[in-house]
Amino acid sequence: YIQGKGEGIFDPDGALTRAEAVTILDRLTEGFDENETYACSFTDVEPSAWYSDYIGFAALVGITNGYEDKTFRPNASITREEFSKMLATFLELEIDEDAEADFDDADEISNWAKPYVAALQKAKIVEGYDGKFNPKDNITRAEVVTMTKRARDGVPLGAPDRPRRGTATRSPAVSA
Repeated sequence: YIQGKGEGIFDPDGALTRAEAVTILDRLTEGFDENETYACSFTDVEPSAWYSDYIGFAALVGITNGYEDKTFRPNASITREEFSKMLATFLELEIDEDAEADFDDADEISNWAKPYVAALQKAKIVEGYDGKFNPKDNITRAEVVTMTKRARDGVPLGAPDRPRRGTATRSPAVSA
């Protein structure tokens, strides 16, 4: 579900782009087909771009909705709080709009992201660093592997009466 940068390089400390983030989550989603074409309506995503179908699918199933200006910003690095919203949405975690995460820097988490970060913390998918979440930091490839591995190892995915994202048809667990 996550691939290296080519030539045997994974770059664990490297930042992840928004396009790469949805690609990872799409690959974990039941029903995603890399050979299909998915319409993408974001104004900054060219249909011929390698990530167009991944972004289109992620928008179709509700993993992401982009920005208010109808852009997706596919080549921008994704922050820890942005990825948290995508991952919590992907996992279909119960979101309490009034919940706040218990981190020393919780006041730095954007209001729109607070309930998603709180849900991931409650599910033990995010733990932070020395009591901090560092919401505005770009998420690293290693952090994404750690979070998705924790989700795959311990969080029930999807409600029993709804189609599930991220099912048992995923690739083998990755150590983190």
